[in-house]
Formats: sequence, structure tokens, C-alpha cells
Amino acid sequence: MVLLIFQGHPVAATSPTGSEYNHALASNGGQATASDSSGSNTPGNAIDGSSTTYWQSSSTTGWLAVQFRSMASVNEIHGHFTSTVYSSLSLYLDTSGNGAYETGEKVWSTTTNPGLDVIVALQNVYSALGMKITIDAKVGSKLPQINEFEAYLRGDSDGDGLTDVQESSTVYYQDMGAAGMPQAIPDDAINASSSSVSLAQFYGIPAPWRTSRSITRSARTSRRALDIGTGPLGSTATSGIRGSVSSRSASRAPPRGPPTRGPSMPLRPSCTRTSRRKSSSASTGR
Repeated sequence: MVLLIFQGHPVAATSPTGSEYNHALASNGGQATASDSSGSNTPGNAIDGSSTTYWQSSSTTGWLAVQFRSMASVNEIHGHFTSTVYSSLSLYLDTSGNGAYETGEKVWSTTTNPGLDVIVALQNVYSALGMKITIDAKVGSKLPQINEFEAYLRGDSDGDGLTDVQESSTVYYQDMGAAGMPQAIPDDAINASSSSVSLAQFYGIPAPWRTSRSITRSARTSRRALDIGTGPLGSTATSGIRGSVSSRSASRAPPRGPPTRGPSMPLRPSCTRTSRRKSSSASTGR
């Protein structure tokens, strides 16, 4: 008795250096479609990150495509076939973002592919919404099977379109100047009025500084242009920072007089001044 054991191809479903972000992965927002599929071997199996599942075409040729969550910068594509080497392949990147994969969007093709692990290292970085691989020539009656289909930007571990080297040498800052300043405040001498300006949203660590400022002016000075676009704000701030200036109209300025008694000013006995006046009157009567 002869026992034949067929061992599956150990898929090398890894990134170029082992840490890059895979834009095609389903858990990263990738969505797979295909020309057709066979049974439970659906297109989604090629982007699930598992080495035991795969997409299988129901014909001897076909194509597999993945739409990314959003436009992504990529320059290396991996396609891992399970057991049959297909020599004629083509690769498209959806640089227009319309999902059509037009002729002008073909970035690579070959008729001499030598192995199961197809790694396409592109010379340029492409901004694309998806990718598509086509099996252009059949191999007997075999049905194409792709275990994993992956898209990377070499050296980018978080998928933001910048390599880790670029990020380490990049300084991020936000211009805190509010547009449209100085801001004139209208005053009709009747109603309170206000003018406001807003800063663009910024995501970062809040700076230890107040995020809003308010300035009040009386009716006589409210027509002055108040510029609140400058100040010692930090280089980062939370989203929705809002600076505001306001004025309140009054029919006349408040009369000048002694300062209003506050919590830190003790109350003087009210009889002090009255007693002095009585003494003065008594002396006059004498």
C-alpha cells in the first residue's frame, strides 16, 4: 500500500519587514470582491489574516480585488497562492478611486512568475483606493487559489502614509492664529452683542493653558477692534478651541464712587459718620 501525503504551502503572510500596516486586511477596513468563487472559499478569506483559509475561483482564470478603507499610500503588494504557480499575472491599483481598474492603472504584469509567493515591490509610491490581481493564463484545469492578498507601504507601521523614519524626523505644529482678525465688535447702545472666531480642530495632547478667553468692554470702548488671535497658547490644543470677545451696552457709565465692599473689606460701623454729624450740629447750636 502506498500512502500519499500532500502538504499545503506554508504561506508567508508577513509584511516586508514584519511591522508594516496591511491596508488590505479586513480588520483594517479592507473589502474583497472577485470574478467568482467556489463554495465557501469566498473572496473575504484572502484578507482575513489566516493561513488556513483562501479564495478559490470557480474557473481556471479570474481576478481578486480589495478596496481599502480610504485612499492609501502603497508600494509593495503580496499575493500568496496555495498550491499552483501561475506564470501570467497582472496587478492594478485604483489610483482614480472609481473602482474601475482601467488599463492605465496597470502597474505590473509578468508572464514568468516563478513561485507561489508573488511579491511586487514597486519603485514609486502610489495613492490608491484598492488593488486587483488578475490570473491571465490558466494552468490545466486547476482553479486559482489565493491564501492572502496584502498591500503595504514599506517602513510604515501605522498606515498614515509616512514611513517611521519620516515620522521620527517630522515636527508637528498648529498655527494658533485665528483667521479674520482683528474682529470689530458692533455696538448699538441698546443690546448686548458679541463676535466670535474659531480655530481649526487639532488632535493632540492638550496644553496646560486655558482654551478660551473673554474680554468685556463698556459701551464707550466697545468699538475698539480687539485682537485675540495672539497669545501664549501652547503648540497643541484640543479640538473646538474658541476665543470670544463681548461687549455690553449701557445707557450711561456707572457713577464713580468708593469701591464696592467685597468679601475682603470689613463693614465699618454705620454710626461713625452719623455721630460726627450730630456732634457738629450740637456745636453749631451752642
